[in-house]
Amino acid sequence: MADQEKEKSQELGLIDITEILSDYLRIFRRMWAWVLIFTILGAGLSYVRARLQYQPVYTASATFTVNIQREQQGVADTGSASFFNNSTAEQMAKTFPYILTSGVLKRKVAKDMKVDAVPGSIKATVAENTNLLTISVTDQDAGRAYATLKSVEKNYPSISEVIVGKVNMEMLDETGIPAEPDNPKAFRKNAVKGAVAGLLLVMIWTGILVVTRRTVRKESDIHRWMNTRCLGTVPEVHEKRRSRSTTMRMILTDPKVEEKMQESFRIIRNKIEYNAQEYHMKTFLVTSALAGEGKSTVAVNLALSLAQAGQRVTLVDCDLRHPTDRQILGIEENGVGLREVLEHKAKLKECLMKAEDIGLDPDMCMIFLPGGKTISDGSDLLGTELMGRIIEKLEEISDFVILDSAPAGLLTDAVVLAHPECKSTVLKLADVVGSTAALLKYAVVHPEKSYIVATESGILHEMQKQCPQTTFIPAPPNDSTCACNECSYMRLNTLEKLYDCLKNESPEIKVDAEIAEKAVKPIKRMLEISAQLGL
Repeated sequence: MADQEKEKSQELGLIDITEILSDYLRIFRRMWAWVLIFTILGAGLSYVRARLQYQPVYTASATFTVNIQREQQGVADTGSASFFNNSTAEQMAKTFPYILTSGVLKRKVAKDMKVDAVPGSIKATVAENTNLLTISVTDQDAGRAYATLKSVEKNYPSISEVIVGKVNMEMLDETGIPAEPDNPKAFRKNAVKGAVAGLLLVMIWTGILVVTRRTVRKESDIHRWMNTRCLGTVPEVHEKRRSRSTTMRMILTDPKVEEKMQESFRIIRNKIEYNAQEYHMKTFLVTSALAGEGKSTVAVNLALSLAQAGQRVTLVDCDLRHPTDRQILGIEENGVGLREVLEHKAKLKECLMKAEDIGLDPDMCMIFLPGGKTISDGSDLLGTELMGRIIEKLEEISDFVILDSAPAGLLTDAVVLAHPECKSTVLKLADVVGSTAALLKYAVVHPEKSYIVATESGILHEMQKQCPQTTFIPAPPNDSTCACNECSYMRLNTLEKLYDCLKNESPEIKVDAEIAEKAVKPIKRMLEISAQLGL
């Protein structure tokens, strides 16, 4: 029931949170090296930054009782008295912090300390509903902070007298020269924060990969993305685990091959046997999107697995451009194979190799048809009626026919011709780069059957005229700004304009010498390319 519900949710396009988390954890484990790098890098950078930017801050403070002196009228023996009440406290709270931050006090303190400006910062606080005043000085130097505090204590009364009257200040507590900074060295804490930041960055990166990547990582992905069934999976063989002798010898008959690889091909073999019986099939084609994905290794091992089960198997190397089955089986090249049969240069029986001919157990009923000499384009040969008759003949003598085809990538046999003025991305993919005349000459001289032409489409007529048997495919425009096969700027040059230019030398365009020098460079380059090609 769980599998049915999961399949139904996939059909409805619902998000499986469990599967997303599973993908996330799997990718995150595979990225352990990046986790380690970013964590260490984040911790190291944060630690170094904290050490470079660290500046200790010290605070010296003192607490006083403050009483304001007011003149008393009617008292003969004394001229003044000190008093405190709520209104006085309120006045202190408003005026004393202002006095401490005033320019008058700062200038007086600076003069007293014989400096241009008061170092550090001065702060005053009054305890609510009391006459307790706390003065604090903060500075990067402990001794200097204390010296500034003492100067403020000395000069404060004279400044406050002008505003609130005479003030009596009695010290209750003083810190002295601070021994420890207010901001302790927290380098380790910063390093931990940097490590966490690096870890979070990798986690976010992993999340982006999970959301954006749409690739096949397991069997269920094949059904999800391709809407088809999976016959089986083959374990990944890492490059570091390959030796020079086994790089091209990853076959089931090799005792070095792991048991899990043999078991994977047995599973695929059983499913193929079941489907072949159910649908009355004998011939199976093995292909891939691109070269180097293990297509030939799978085809060879599938044939070997069927032969080990007692089936009569014929393996055909249909990749005429890059036949590699011989190398995988460890057979020397003799230059005779499928190509020669299709070209009527050899008979089919002469090219078939039995099990003992390819170094296998003679009791194994396996036949191998190599690809023969390489050819740049074998699609025409493989598409003939003769190829169909060959497959029918092989089906008569075999229970299974395994065809190892060329990669099925789009237009894999087509040669890309590009003009130097094409975009850099097109030039990187091009097989031949040159002027229109050079591209035309290349198409005439070389025997390839199909070309992708990334230049002005007007040349296609002449190419097709001189090479009637060749297929020419115009490169589709990439965008509206620059289409390699449809240049709107070149079409502005008409025959009438050319005639007028040659006859009357008009219109004339004057450019700066610097621009003219730069404009000559692509022309010289085009002439150099033409010279290299003999034009």
